[in-house]
Amino acid sequence: MVMEMRSRKELVSTIVLGVMTVSAGMTMIAGQANASHCSLFANKPVQHGTTMSGTGGRQSCADTVGSVAVAEYHQISHWPDSRMASARRTNVKNASLTVTGHGKHGWDVYTRVDSSTGAQTKSGYTRVG
Repeated sequence: MVMEMRSRKELVSTIVLGVMTVSAGMTMIAGQANASHCSLFANKPVQHGTTMSGTGGRQSCADTVGSVAVAEYHQISHWPDSRMASARRTNVKNASLTVTGHGKHGWDVYTRVDSSTGAQTKSGYTRVG
């Protein structure tokens, strides 16, 4: 009877320790998931005649970076794209910047966001009509 009781205690201790380990692991995973929500965003430019406005930035971030830059570009085949407008904000956690440039009929224009961390994203194209 004493031997059987001891085995049950060991089993219960093992189960409790296992649950605590899994619980601690889940807390760590949840914390990592929250940190990973930080992202750059770049919206397709919106057209008003030949004026193009693009918005982009950094969102859901807990840390501060040196800078976030948003620029609007005219896509040129087989040549470096031409920057139409740009804005930069320094020492930021989260930022949303809108830039406005003037295009010409038929141009494909996009918004690009660059972070001082080296991260970059860009929007889809809007054709100036």
